[in-house]
Amino acid sequence: MIPYFVLITLILSFPLSAQFDDGFPSKWNASCDCNGVSFKLSFSSPSADPFEDDMIVTLISSEGQEVTVPVQQALYIQRSVVSEVKNFCDEIGGFKLENNRMLLWLSRNNRSHWDQLSLVLIDLTKLKVIDFKEDIGPIKSIGGGQRLAIRKKDNGFEVRLEREWMENTGTDSAENSIEDWMFVQIINDKITNKWSR
Repeated sequence: MIPYFVLITLILSFPLSAQFDDGFPSKWNASCDCNGVSFKLSFSSPSADPFEDDMIVTLISSEGQEVTVPVQQALYIQRSVVSEVKNFCDEIGGFKLENNRMLLWLSRNNRSHWDQLSLVLIDLTKLKVIDFKEDIGPIKSIGGGQRLAIRKKDNGFEVRLEREWMENTGTDSAENSIEDWMFVQIINDKITNKWSR
């Protein structure tokens, strides 16, 4: 049997990053291929510790040209989508729009709450960021375990997000999270969103 003080010493000397490793990589890429244009999004933590919430998102062309995506530095999560609309990316959502535009769907860790949705609109011809919008709404999942549910609606998309958190239920469980459809539309190269009803 290991003496108590030895056990405490072993725990304290164990690397902090290892103690709290939830399987989040400090660097990962999402690959996209749309309209004959191939590129990737790099999500990279300069500290090599994703829990420093310092990941920088970079758009990288097939020729190696890099453009920093001006979203906040954070812990970004690999999360694919379930949709009847064709997804042109892996690890994230990437939907083709008119006029060589593409809408990217990113998941940001918002511990100790649900992950948050961020949207990025890019020009495929010039491979540059046109617009972005953060904190669209909470995704009822932490760590990418559940894919993002998205469907086509009129001239935009609907995405399933948390609309309400029930209070005074005597429990702090996921059942308190009430989801609804959020309508996302691009108007004059600007990302807009509102509840569908």
